[in-house]
Amino acid sequence: MPGSEDLNLLVCPACHGALTVAGNEIRCRTCGPVASRAHGVLSFGGDTADAYFDERVDELNETTNNNWLFSYAQQVGLLTSHLQAAATVLDIGCGSRLPYTPRPDAVVIGVDPSADALRANSRLNVRIRTSAVRLPLPTGSVDLLVCFYSLHHMIGRTIVETRANVLECLRESARVLKPGGTLFIAENNPRGLFWLIQRLGWAPAKKILRQHLDMFFWSRPELDQLLLDATGQRAAQSVRCDTGPLTVISPLFAVPRFRVPRFVHPLNCSVSVWNKQPQASADLR
Repeated sequence: MPGSEDLNLLVCPACHGALTVAGNEIRCRTCGPVASRAHGVLSFGGDTADAYFDERVDELNETTNNNWLFSYAQQVGLLTSHLQAAATVLDIGCGSRLPYTPRPDAVVIGVDPSADALRANSRLNVRIRTSAVRLPLPTGSVDLLVCFYSLHHMIGRTIVETRANVLECLRESARVLKPGGTLFIAENNPRGLFWLIQRLGWAPAKKILRQHLDMFFWSRPELDQLLLDATGQRAAQSVRCDTGPLTVISPLFAVPRFRVPRFVHPLNCSVSVWNKQPQASADLR
């Protein structure tokens, strides 16, 4: 039933060995304790600090609603055919609800840094609080992996470290996909002058704002290159999603009632689709 946990679907994120349960502790026979379980959420990595998105569930949901016609509707439309073929769905950065509808019999695994969001998401079968750079899932176990606006939150202390985080997430995504499986990425892409401003200003801004600067945006060509560098294989499809310059949007998730016309927003929205080729499977283990 949705919300139930099944450790048979999971492995140790370090060695990919089998897991056992000892009370609320999840153990690997080789690595020892690797996770804890509390209120239906499995927390890997030992990090119990509040995530940045904890207690921001309502704001995120309202922002999604406000931007539905701008980007989400088209992106979900592109995702639909992939959902129909997927018995196992992994959503990285799943948040408190899914903007799409998996097929009724699908097993849905949610990964998010926010325990509050995971608990609020009623469609998940397995709730995992962890970093996406080391996934506790077996190689070749997922039909469809979805990243809805999550890659730009995988930041480090520098742009180089941020790029490394995204590359590792993409490698892990490719690893856990079955041969023939699909990675579906919806993202914001900086355009025009904002791309240059971000490149020049992000590092000094990060030193000042620290954890409060939790985003770095990749252009579509940069995202295509990241996929190629991480997997050795190009995206099968890259689509810009936009409903025009006069569309009213909510650009700030923390202030969803703040709205502006699309043409003043410095980001485009896009979808990238990557399909795992059978011959690539051995290289990604």
